[in-house]
Amino acid sequence: DEAHNMGAVGFMNNNKNIQYDKRIGLSATPLRDWDEEGSNEYIYDFFKISSPTFEFKMEQAIGKFLCEYNYYPYFSELNDEEWKEYKYWTSKLFVNPDEKKINTSAALKRQQVIDKNNSKNKTLISIVKHMVSKSDYKHTLIYCPKGEDDENQKRIIYRIGEIIKENFKGKINGQFFLGETKDRELLIEDFTNGHVDFMYAIKCLDEGVNIPVTKNAIFIASGKNKREYIQRRGRVLRKYKHKTHSNIFDIIVLPSLDTFKEDQNMSINLIKNEFSRILEFINISMNSNESIKMIDQKLIEYNLSYSLIKHKIQEDEKRYFVEKSD
Repeated sequence: DEAHNMGAVGFMNNNKNIQYDKRIGLSATPLRDWDEEGSNEYIYDFFKISSPTFEFKMEQAIGKFLCEYNYYPYFSELNDEEWKEYKYWTSKLFVNPDEKKINTSAALKRQQVIDKNNSKNKTLISIVKHMVSKSDYKHTLIYCPKGEDDENQKRIIYRIGEIIKENFKGKINGQFFLGETKDRELLIEDFTNGHVDFMYAIKCLDEGVNIPVTKNAIFIASGKNKREYIQRRGRVLRKYKHKTHSNIFDIIVLPSLDTFKEDQNMSINLIKNEFSRILEFINISMNSNESIKMIDQKLIEYNLSYSLIKHKIQEDEKRYFVEKSD
């Protein structure tokens, strides 16, 4: 299971002298992003295939093995300093532009600018207010950025917990689910029983932890890494007793309008990067028409639309496959 982990450098190096008679692998996300070490090719070679032998798509599973979900897009914007940093790491993105080899360090640092975007805190409060107004805030996972808050010099995940506590005094009981968290089973039990409303996590709930009672997920940090956001969506779609559906609240980062006017090409690239997961999420959501309407209401400020961004992404993908085949 989780066969994509075979693409880790350590596994590839240690596996060279082992002989296998039979082999079978399962993965919800078989391909690795930023494939620097030839991981994807290694996995396919290991299983002696050129594409997955059997596929069971998410849309086939929903309604049968997974519950349906609503997708709610919310927005925040980069400030001037964040945009400068985003541009800087973009300029360092390719080790060799001719070879299109990604500088993974620069890519990760650029993604951190998006993940740690300061205005997300305000957006998060709006999301939680919406949930509280509907009395539908229990059994919620909040995926937080890693790293420290630059102003408070403390881990961002703890600052997010403080923000919720300050704005919803006595209303919401939130706990942290981290690598160092003790008594995890007791925490999961309290979450299942409704004694804990929110669980804050970074990566510990990506794979291998099954908490089917989870009804809501807030993605403060979801990133461009497809494996992360596919795995995280899977956490909240597990069927459980009387749970009829799940809700995903996704914070999408955009350039400011002033930035967009001054630097349109890079601004559109940022929007396309954020929208790669949005297309995935909206495609099979229950409320896709409502979600697209919410997105269009925001994008009209930029003279853009959901369909236009979708078209640009599809054109990029076609171009990529043509170049790759050449």
